[in-house]
Amino acid sequence: MARLGIHKLGKRYAFTNILKVPFTTKWNGIPFTIPPGETVEISDLTPIPRAGMGHALSEKMLREMVNNIFIEKAKKETEEAHKRGDHYFRSNYTTLMSIKEQREVYEKQILHELEDLPETPSLQAIKLQFRETFSENVNRKPKTPVESMKDENMSIIKSKNEKLMEAAKKSNPLQ
Repeated sequence: MARLGIHKLGKRYAFTNILKVPFTTKWNGIPFTIPPGETVEISDLTPIPRAGMGHALSEKMLREMVNNIFIEKAKKETEEAHKRGDHYFRSNYTTLMSIKEQREVYEKQILHELEDLPETPSLQAIKLQFRETFSENVNRKPKTPVESMKDENMSIIKSKNEKLMEAAKKSNPLQ
């Protein structure tokens, strides 16, 4: 899959449905349908759940559409082979869909990066929120299991384990 690279806030993408049928995907349980031949803009300002996820949505939609293209070609090729009586035929399209160069042929037709727009107040707010969340995650000290457990809790757990071990020894005549 053509990776769009590190997430860049504010990037805009043009997503084109190159199929002859409507393309439907789900994001956070909400279906999105793009009619055949139509191009839509996807950006971090696209009104989808979880603001700032336009980049991830465009990658997901790209991956799904390219997979659909290869699967449909494989189905068509297999059906034609079965009509000819070749019931052992397996299409190469299922293998080709994992080859980067084969996928790029369709990816270039489907997704294009658009020019940047001047920053709007809503984009500035999203960038600020992203920076705050990122800095909180970076500055947060990781807790190890030993640090997060108090000594009193450990002594209670140890005493319970000792009692269980004694009870097990009493009930097991072999020890």
